[in-house]
Amino acid sequence: KILLAYLPPAEQAGILSALELKRFTTHTVSNLRDLQTQLQRVKQSGYAWDLEEYETHIRCIAGPIWDHTGTVNASLSVTGPAVRMSVRRLRQLAPLVQKAGMQISQELGYNRPADSGGNLGL
Repeated sequence: KILLAYLPPAEQAGILSALELKRFTTHTVSNLRDLQTQLQRVKQSGYAWDLEEYETHIRCIAGPIWDHTGTVNASLSVTGPAVRMSVRRLRQLAPLVQKAGMQISQELGYNRPADSGGNLGL
């Protein structure tokens, strides 16, 4: 979701139009409209989560990593069993994942825009 969310709009649209959404669990995003809504939320919040969408009982929180050109082509994630990764816990981990992603990004030569606000430039 991170990589898709941060693609240029035309490139994202091309990939989404060719994407075959396959259901892995009852929580899998299975229609394009819901996926597009989630990708917009990822861009707004600066992180993505997987709430047992790929594998039952497994949850994940992820943040972007920018390279020196300002392109997101990697992400950082924390994954764990749902019993230890409540939504509350994921929300606690989100800023830590974002901060770690930003630190890695800066080591890769990324310079965060000055007007990025309080969301770590995400």
